[in-house]
Amino acid sequence: MEFDEKEQFIKSFVQLRKSRHITQPQLSARSGVPQPVIARLEKGKTDPKLSTILKLLDSMEAKLTIKEDQKMDYFITLEKEVMSEVAAEIYATITRYMIAKNIQDDEKHPLNILGHMIFQIKENLIGKEYTMEELKLIQAKFEFARDYANEVIKNNE
Repeated sequence: MEFDEKEQFIKSFVQLRKSRHITQPQLSARSGVPQPVIARLEKGKTDPKLSTILKLLDSMEAKLTIKEDQKMDYFITLEKEVMSEVAAEIYATITRYMIAKNIQDDEKHPLNILGHMIFQIKENLIGKEYTMEELKLIQAKFEFARDYANEVIKNNE
């Protein structure tokens, strides 16, 4: 495994754990993998066995997928799953806010437009093939969307 792939895997793994609101101690309890091993994995200080990675992913109800005859490796698959989770969280935040403020029917409201955009990108994530560079661009869109949504919500409270 090359350094960039390892770094990307670690980043995706940490994002997945955090997006599921699971602490390292909770993940340890669920998976049976000692918390210090999880900490070293997340800091890039260890190269765990595949069985350990699978145990950790399984305890977070995530899958490791390697597809034959495709260029997509398991880092890209994991990255797509993480981004799909992030998109779902952004969309849920926007939807809750719009319902609370009774603006969900305003199709021209910036958050409604943003919510539809996030939903469409999320839906397209799973069915298409992407390179890691393309996924980084999509991730940047999600980060912008999250920041923009949070700013609009903050300014309207």
